[in-house]
Amino acid sequence: MNQVQKTISDFVMKNVKDGKQAEAQALLDEAFAKQESGGLNTAYLMGAVPKLLGVLNPESAMKATSK
Repeated sequence: MNQVQKTISDFVMKNVKDGKQAEAQALLDEAFAKQESGGLNTAYLMGAVPKLLGVLNPESAMKATSK
């Protein structure tokens, strides 16, 4: 895991809804694997980002999208 991936992972896991930790980790693992293999593209992100935002606490999701 590179530093950017660690920063993203730390943010997500710190701000995930109760009971959604495993789902969040699976989404992160998939995205990071796609990034490593060169398969991370806009089409994938258009589906993955809403799922990832859906496992975050609402105030954290707002914070993540406001920057």
